[in-house]
Amino acid sequence: LPACLAGLQALETLNLASNNFSGELPAAYGGGFPSLAVLNLIQNLVSGAFPGFLANVTALQELLLAYNSFSPSPLPDNLGDLAALRVLFLANCSLTGSIPPSVGKLTNLVDLDLSSNNLTGEIPPSIVNLSSLVQIELFSNQLSGRIPAGLGGLKKLQQLDISMNHISGEIPEDMFAAPSLESVHMYQNNLTGRLPATLAAAARLTELMIFANQIEGPFPPEFGKNCPLQSLDVSDNRMSGRIPATLCAGGKLSQLLLLNNMFDGAIPDELGKCRSLMRVRLPCNRLSGPVPPEFWGLPHVYLLELRGNAFSGNVGAAIGRAANLSNLIIDNNRFTGVLPAELGNLTQLVVLSASDNSFTGTVPPSLASLSVLFLLDLSNNSLSGEIPRSIGELKNLTLLNLSDNHLSGSIPEELGGMD
Repeated sequence: LPACLAGLQALETLNLASNNFSGELPAAYGGGFPSLAVLNLIQNLVSGAFPGFLANVTALQELLLAYNSFSPSPLPDNLGDLAALRVLFLANCSLTGSIPPSVGKLTNLVDLDLSSNNLTGEIPPSIVNLSSLVQIELFSNQLSGRIPAGLGGLKKLQQLDISMNHISGEIPEDMFAAPSLESVHMYQNNLTGRLPATLAAAARLTELMIFANQIEGPFPPEFGKNCPLQSLDVSDNRMSGRIPATLCAGGKLSQLLLLNNMFDGAIPDELGKCRSLMRVRLPCNRLSGPVPPEFWGLPHVYLLELRGNAFSGNVGAAIGRAANLSNLIIDNNRFTGVLPAELGNLTQLVVLSASDNSFTGTVPPSLASLSVLFLLDLSNNSLSGEIPRSIGELKNLTLLNLSDNHLSGSIPEELGGMD
């Protein structure tokens, strides 16, 4: 990168992104560029220590140095001197040390992205002074301490991602009071306590990803009633209580992942009407009772995983309407009755795992229609009768387990011709 560029008195934008420029950033850049508003060197091979002298280029509005080959180095303490800065994009820059408190002086900042570095320490409390912020991306660092109180006062904040850090303590009560908040990623941290009551009033929330923490207790009452929720993942926590009937009140919920918690009770009937659902994972909870009949036939669901609960009753014939279903995983429950012939309608089905239940009747011959079936596990049930010869037509079947049932007759010769 030539040092002489710094002498261009009227230059406002320098965009050399996505090239193979290498070497250190010339020190002259810190003493020149009186008019430079945009410096974009994203995705190059710039090396050496992070150029702290850029804090002297006070006209900068966008500093974009992400995805370079800097050596491990800290952010400059005087970063806050860039008073005009609107975008700070320093992802994957090998940054170390803490986020300087002076970041709180960047009151014009709209986008703060320091993700995928090795930053340590806490999120500076001064960050709540950045009233123009729309996006905060601090994921994949080594940050610790608590989430600062006051983020709920950022009226323009839409996206917050502090996932994959070591952040601990309870979620501040005002966390979800930010009126424009749409997406919150806080997964893979050490967060404790309960979800704050303000969550239920988050009017624009579409995505909440807080899996792999130590959150406990129930959802706030009527969560989902007031927002267009699309994706929810609270897996691998210690949450309990009932699944809110209001989760799909906005009619947009597509991903519902609650696995490995302590939720109890039945699946709400209202979720059986949630036709937007595509991916449902509820395993390893304490859920019980029959599955709502309409829930079996959700038209867009491709993954339905209910294993490791205490569900009872039958698999409803409505399952035949779940035309996009590729994985049906319902093992380790208390389901009874016969396996419906309508399972044969699921032409996209790759995995059918229904072991460790109390199913009776015969193995449905209609399963021979599942031409892409890869795994069929009906073991440890009370199935009877003969194994249908047509099962041998499933040429993609890799695992077939019918053990621990009451099957009779001979093993069909057709099974011997399976690849």
